[in-house]
Amino acid sequence: MVRYITLEETLPVRSAVLRNHKPFSECYIPGDFEEGSMHIGYEEEGQIVGVASFYPQTLEDRVGKGFRLRLMGVLTAYHRRGIGAKILLEGIRIVKKEKGASYLWCNSRKVAYAFYEALGFVYISKEFEIPVIGPHRKMILEL
Repeated sequence: MVRYITLEETLPVRSAVLRNHKPFSECYIPGDFEEGSMHIGYEEEGQIVGVASFYPQTLEDRVGKGFRLRLMGVLTAYHRRGIGAKILLEGIRIVKKEKGASYLWCNSRKVAYAFYEALGFVYISKEFEIPVIGPHRKMILEL
């Protein structure tokens, strides 16, 4: 089931999937505490197995209200079951309908390019390196 979750509920998945099992205290980012931030998760059998966070953040070269997708991940045992797509589609619905966003953007890891393309995101940057994490491209979905 896809639902709103608390920031604290994101931490086990963030740690396991996105931060190489670092302590939860090292899995926060500044946007977590900004007004308008929200977190969506997928719960199965009482456990959050996938998460995504959405932050109001516009791009300098874009008109309209932007939201940024960050720290999206699904526990490895739950991959290839459509959980990531369910989380993202619900997030898209909320930022468009409830938050009034005109676009959603992210810095996609190379391994996720095809995932985002399949959901309608397009590239707006060349590939760049984020130290320790690896290659990324900025992508956007017009809402």
